[in-house]
Amino acid sequence: MHMRMEHSKLIGYWRTELGGINEVVHIWEYDNFSHRATVRQALAKDPEWASKYFSKILPMLVKQENVAMHLMPWSEQKVPSKAGGVYELRSYLMTADQQWQDPLRRVIQGIAAEKAKVVPCELLGVYQSEFGEYNKVCQLWFNDGFQALDAREEAKKKVFEHPELIAAGTELVPFVQGMEIKALLPCSFSPMQ
Repeated sequence: MHMRMEHSKLIGYWRTELGGINEVVHIWEYDNFSHRATVRQALAKDPEWASKYFSKILPMLVKQENVAMHLMPWSEQKVPSKAGGVYELRSYLMTADQQWQDPLRRVIQGIAAEKAKVVPCELLGVYQSEFGEYNKVCQLWFNDGFQALDAREEAKKKVFEHPELIAAGTELVPFVQGMEIKALLPCSFSPMQ
């Protein structure tokens, strides 16, 4: 993987533990779409990339999804404060209109604040698709081990103690068309451990 990281910044590389089988999820950072195109061209011309990596994984691929996303305007890319966690990728498919933006922000920011009081976790970023499924929103969470996943029920109870979060959630629900959650474990070379 080191040869791939010579071309652009790797944010994280994980394998699914729950919510998918034999899947990998990786996030790469690009300055813009032109930068991404330049990286793809360089990889296509790189004989080491083709012979030592791509030719080996190609027979194992069953499906590949490629999504271009950007951080939501009110979110920032963070790194976990420690290593050794279980990551959680929460994906939502939203309706075509954009009326969900503000209630989504209020719900996610409120949940992040309340959840962190009960569960050792950190919200690392919230992203929206530009290419791929239209209006797909993903949250990336760091949980301090599987015990943090076990404590989520207690965190949910705390969230339901806040009328403003219930109101924002009630406002948001009609805009959510689907949801998927995956528990991810970092690969040894992932910057996010």
